[in-house]
Amino acid sequence: MGGDLFLGPDEEPMNLGKDTDCVGMMERMVHVEELLPEICSLDCGSFNYAEGDYVYISTPNMLEKRSKEGCKR
Repeated sequence: MGGDLFLGPDEEPMNLGKDTDCVGMMERMVHVEELLPEICSLDCGSFNYAEGDYVYISTPNMLEKRSKEGCKR
């Protein structure tokens, strides 16, 4: 979904995994804007509920920008 980060091995964490999928916040939201839902949620924060070296990234700046864009409707 555009915020997936798979860290490399312990000694080389910046050698990102092949499944890393990082794009900007606005690109992540294109499908939502196309659907025009009446309500939706904004997932706040980064989390790591998956296995291995997976982390989902959602920075405070990304959240603030997205929340302001959503309020324009």
